[in-house]
Formats: sequence, structure tokens, C-alpha cells
Amino acid sequence: MKENPLDDMITVLDYSSMLYDIRRQRNELRAEFNIVIQQLEDMTHQRDKYKALATELLQSVIDEVEERAGE
Repeated sequence: MKENPLDDMITVLDYSSMLYDIRRQRNELRAEFNIVIQQLEDMTHQRDKYKALATELLQSVIDEVEERAGE
């Protein structure tokens, strides 16, 4: 028989507290991860936008060069 049954209870409470902390940290990391994912999606959108603008500008330069070459 155990000398002090409270020893087991303290251990259970310690583990419960550790589990709570781990879950809280997991939730914080998940929130930070979601922020990073959103930032990457925003950056991808910006990249695509600038790529389209650069393509349009390049095409206008090509068209102008071809027009001048045809004169």
C-alpha cells in the first residue's frame, strides 16, 4: 500500500497542467502558422500581380519596338 495517496494525485495534477500548457502552446503555434500561411498567400498574390504587370509592360515595349521597326 502506498504511504501517501496524495503523491499520485499531485502527479496527475502535474500531468494535467503540463497537458494544458502543451495544448495552449500548440494553439499558439497553430495561430502563428496560420498567420505565416496567410502572409505567403498574400505574397504569392502580389507576385502574380507584379508578374502580370511586368508581362504587360514587356509586351507593350515589344509592340512599340516592332512598330518602329516596321516604319
